Amino acid sequence: MKKVIFALIAATMVVSAAGAMKVKMNIEYGQAGDEKLLLDIYSPSTEGFFPGVVIVHGGGWIGGDKRQDIVSLFEPIADANIVCYSINYRLAPQNRWPAAYEDVISAVKWVKANGFANKTDPNRIALMG
Repeated sequence: MKKVIFALIAATMVVSAAGAMKVKMNIEYGQAGDEKLLLDIYSPSTEGFFPGVVIVHGGGWIGGDKRQDIVSLFEPIADANIVCYSINYRLAPQNRWPAAYEDVISAVKWVKANGFANKTDPNRIALMG
């Protein structure tokens, strides 16, 4: 029930210290076989193009997801006028290395290719994880 409520709130707009951040959830950035690779975008509510950061969640490549234990990062990143891309990737042991690494590379390429549509300067992208 908590996930459903969070998804309903996050799908519209989340209030933050700087006013609001816009949230887009479960955007497909790639596909591996039958599995869709998804990311969430947290962007400043102000107009313009901003640096972006792709967040690779923790979990040692075997656990976690794009929201678990890192939600507290999204607001300060958006408040700093940085667009945050939080990604899911294929997990081991179901998926052998380098599957997760390949998914991260795919996410960065997607952000670079789709940056302008998401208020991101594709020449200013960082990776965090």
